[in-house]
Amino acid sequence: LIAKHVILASGSVPVDLTPTPIDQETIVDSTGALEFQEVPSHLGIVGAGIIGLELGSVWARLGAEVTILEALDEFLPDVDRQIAKEAKKLFIKQGLDIKLG
Repeated sequence: LIAKHVILASGSVPVDLTPTPIDQETIVDSTGALEFQEVPSHLGIVGAGIIGLELGSVWARLGAEVTILEALDEFLPDVDRQIAKEAKKLFIKQGLDIKLG
């Protein structure tokens, strides 16, 4: 992933990833992602949960190229399969590049 900014969207409380500390400049949490002064040209989001998808959707609509990186092999695994399938289609249509696994 090559991006000027990466959002760590691991849920309402960010997970501490020691090799990639949140510095609120290059790697930001969901709060930092709301404080950008301009729309980034490229944005990587680690975590395809509700918060990560919401932030990705907003930034994509504002013009950023957004890549969502999800460690799980399944999109929205806790959601009904048909709903998850349709949601994924809509997010892709909005311009999100979703990478699973």
